[in-house]
Amino acid sequence: MAVTVDDMPEFKPSNMSDRIKRALAARGRTHFSRADWDFQNASWTLDGAIYKTSAPSLHGTGSGLALVLNASSGALSDGRLVGWMRSDAASLLPLLFFRNQRADGGADVNNSYYIQLQATSVLLRKYVGGGASTIDTHNMTWTWSVDTWYKIRVTWWTSVDRMYVRVEYWDGDSWKTLGGDADTDFEDVNDLWKDNAVNRVGVYYMTSKWIDDFEAWG
Repeated sequence: MAVTVDDMPEFKPSNMSDRIKRALAARGRTHFSRADWDFQNASWTLDGAIYKTSAPSLHGTGSGLALVLNASSGALSDGRLVGWMRSDAASLLPLLFFRNQRADGGADVNNSYYIQLQATSVLLRKYVGGGASTIDTHNMTWTWSVDTWYKIRVTWWTSVDRMYVRVEYWDGDSWKTLGGDADTDFEDVNDLWKDNAVNRVGVYYMTSKWIDDFEAWG
């Protein structure tokens, strides 16, 4: 289970896609070890039998949150997560967290945004003070299958007076938004925690879920 952190220029609403493409072409990678993660509990394992590219993948024996250390990735107020996801259940892929406010040395879901991928929809949600709420739900133009690897990426950035979040999947040739086009970006006018010194990212591991080749961009 490798994690990669890359540098990306500041997002702008008018040319975000072009800036991302340039950053992808010129990126420099840093690979992190197990020591660069905080795990909420011990209900996880590194699975050498089920993986996408090279062993192992991260697999949940129970459920909990894994966060990249803020000291390793930096505070990702704007950023991107990319990773391969797999599930043998027909209801839920692993959750992707960003702008998490937990200081290094532990992991919990309190005070964080996250993306929840379901069988036919995707939700932008947040935890504030321990309470979860849904900001918006978009229907997907595709339905994922069990026991199949999918490459998912989530990009978030602040523009003018709100935060935008784009969720995409790789179809083998190009990235496609889960709603079918760029107009399906999520928006949140509250734009929480954008200026904070701690803004961590991570994944929520669960039984019957696998995560591989996880990347963090900022």
